[in-house]
Amino acid sequence: MIDVDGFEEYMINIKFQSHTNYVNYIKSLLKILSETDKYQDLSDEDKIIKFADENNSFKNKFDKIRIKYYEKSNTFSDLRSSARKYVSFLKSKTKENQMKTKNIILYGVPGVGKTHNYKRLISLIEQGESDKDIFDKIYENTPTAPTYSYYENALKEERVEFITFHQSYSYEEFIEGLHPQSDGSIEPEDGIFKQICRKARENLENSKINEEEFSTEKLLENFKDYVIEKLSNDEKTYLKNRITITISPRNSIILGGQIEKQSLSDEVILRDYVKFKNGNIKSYKDVKPSQISKSNHHGNARHYFNFYIKLREFERTQNQKELQKQRQNLKNFYLIIDEINRGNISKIFGEIITLIEENKRDSFSVTLPYSKEPFSIPSNLFIIASMNTADKSIAAIDIALRRRFTFLRLEPNADLVPEGTKRDFFKKANKYIEEKLGKDYLLGHAYFMNEYDLDFTKKYKIKPLLEEYFYAEEKSSDEILKEIEKVELKEQ
Repeated sequence: MIDVDGFEEYMINIKFQSHTNYVNYIKSLLKILSETDKYQDLSDEDKIIKFADENNSFKNKFDKIRIKYYEKSNTFSDLRSSARKYVSFLKSKTKENQMKTKNIILYGVPGVGKTHNYKRLISLIEQGESDKDIFDKIYENTPTAPTYSYYENALKEERVEFITFHQSYSYEEFIEGLHPQSDGSIEPEDGIFKQICRKARENLENSKINEEEFSTEKLLENFKDYVIEKLSNDEKTYLKNRITITISPRNSIILGGQIEKQSLSDEVILRDYVKFKNGNIKSYKDVKPSQISKSNHHGNARHYFNFYIKLREFERTQNQKELQKQRQNLKNFYLIIDEINRGNISKIFGEIITLIEENKRDSFSVTLPYSKEPFSIPSNLFIIASMNTADKSIAAIDIALRRRFTFLRLEPNADLVPEGTKRDFFKKANKYIEEKLGKDYLLGHAYFMNEYDLDFTKKYKIKPLLEEYFYAEEKSSDEILKEIEKVELKEQ
């Protein structure tokens, strides 16, 4: 889905004279790209972003499809220019309207619309609205028709994850823990929070790369595949002086042959190779140790330097376009936590509770206890939680949670209940309950926004709640219902 109206407004605001043409170009471009093989699996926005980076080598193939649809109007140059304008629009939208509040708890009584509103909240964030506008719209809880398309698009792109907290839920499930493997070993495994943080961080980093930024990681993986393929054909790959190159089961580079087996670290190669290409590593003496050392150069410096020469020779055989990093549009990711107040927050979040704060995103990190990896929380991750005030009072919430989340209370709204006997009962019941128990135990409007008649709703929806609310009372739920019917409402 693309924001056509927002793009047109952006073009008008920057006083671009041909703004109407460019809006139409974008619509035409999407139709053409949908018929192009390498674009078919991408979302509409990603199609435009990828096309904006295309060079003239793609023009001939593109024009064959373009002419099929549009004859000679809408040239390759015009369409690419419109795509680049749209990317500029996306950047300005992200920069100006990125919501600052990242940790939100929607709370209220049962049936007040917490599930409906987290979908609505995500849709509003995706549209780039400001914090104030978003919070005002959610707080009003008005009977407007919901627009879930943005939420559904985020869900389709696997940018939304769900989890429900409970009393036995733990750090090992949420962040990471040691788990037995099929071979009998015990290895660290990532929990749902660490997984979505990784996805969000990868998108954040890929959104910052330059159009022509080189991917040493891709080159190294291609080289490893090349070595493995030669080995499968009983061919050896040599480094220098009959030193062989093989790949270990753990995907590490192993040198052998005339020397004792030596392992070359991917970390060192990724650190040095671009420097080598740029002329900053001129000899083995420029290959620095990976740890604190009395030596000025790495212990395997000669092997690393010879490997860089070998890798450069291999690079010359590769398609340079394929080795460029693919820039992505910056996108938001969402973790939905249902019943957050039912979990033991200290037990679940552990040492990362500090990192979820908005001003510590991206910049602060901790070392995780099992994997020993550095861990930080990216700024494009939103944590949206819900809690039921009837299950546990807001006052009992962990103080660490209260300080790091913004709380948005959702109130029952009589305007959302159909007029007539349903709305009258809804008002009477909530007036009775508030006087007896307080606001944390009111009935939500969602119980009455369905096709069931009032008698069915009372018997199967409301009575069980009343029995729970008034379990210490001597009165039965039927007697309480009779008292509710006697409640007098003020005339509007």
